[in-house]
Amino acid sequence: MTRESEIYRNLVSQHVSEDRTDFAILATADRLKDYSVRHMTGVVGDGLAYLQMICDGYEWFDHFENLPLTGSSGTARSPDFVFSRRDDLSVAIAESKATRGSSKERFGQTVSKAYTEQVSPYLGLKLGSSVASHGFAIGSYLTSNIRGELFIHHTETVDNSGRSDGGGDPSEVRRGNYINILSLLMGPEASRSMRSGSWSVRDRTVITTRWLGREWLLGNRGRYGDYLWDDIDEFFWFRKQRLPWRAASFSPFALDLEVATIAFRALERPEQEKELLNNIPEMPSRLAEEAKRAGGAIFPDGFAVLADDPLPERIVIRSIDLDSAEVEAAEHAEAQPGELRVQQYGGPDVKEKPHLVRLWLKE
Repeated sequence: MTRESEIYRNLVSQHVSEDRTDFAILATADRLKDYSVRHMTGVVGDGLAYLQMICDGYEWFDHFENLPLTGSSGTARSPDFVFSRRDDLSVAIAESKATRGSSKERFGQTVSKAYTEQVSPYLGLKLGSSVASHGFAIGSYLTSNIRGELFIHHTETVDNSGRSDGGGDPSEVRRGNYINILSLLMGPEASRSMRSGSWSVRDRTVITTRWLGREWLLGNRGRYGDYLWDDIDEFFWFRKQRLPWRAASFSPFALDLEVATIAFRALERPEQEKELLNNIPEMPSRLAEEAKRAGGAIFPDGFAVLADDPLPERIVIRSIDLDSAEVEAAEHAEAQPGELRVQQYGGPDVKEKPHLVRLWLKE
């Protein structure tokens, strides 16, 4: 988990209600400093834009600035995101806008101008390995503390049957999508190394859990640093009560292990990247519903936000064999009923408590 994502999580958890049918930023945010309100509003707007694109059938995204542009747009302004959907070799670009203080009429003009000046100039140009065939400007109108609204300007709708490839290939966007996810799970240093091609999961160990009948690669909060690859001697604490993920050193973020293995292979084998990333398995639709009922979320690309208070079936320290379809378990211990493994890294403020049972795991 990155420090930035932790800041966003804390702001949103305090000032956005999860119990309402209609989404809105609560009145408690009115007491924040102006710069904090602007920051949070922009981040929430980005999140709502992402969710809207997911609802429209897009599965993968990357930040616009991560992709090389071929050709000239004639403007110095640019959009925020590039999205890819299944069975479409072109990509969509999207710009996010958000406000808590503008009038509806004025904000509608802002969103329209964003499409004209930040989206439209890039249509038809090559971004990374694909072509931007259409785009969106998505505005989040969050002035009301009761109900937010979306303003959307987009390229004229066309018949999607027999979508043209435009000579494109969206694998580079999908590659960036999984690097973004792995940044949340393993830290920004790992993701920077992935983008440069100097990082591989080969000969490393990862931590996974089983949830909703599937295996998930777990993220780590990095209380004493980012994902500790070279020191897998860990403390796992067993406590006879259920604790939310945030009470442990695990972050609430996870990635489906089957999808993660494909992403790791693509990162190590650029010559196979197109074939691997254009054949990511679809996540079963029932999983998203099960996760929602449990209080979590599963997205089409395999990314998940674990339920606030799940009881994992097991936590496993394992290696991933990139030369085989099999995933090898290094060590694991089955969870007992009513127990949750809470991982702690050794540090000066970590002391053994008598009411906890300690299990020492080694490679």
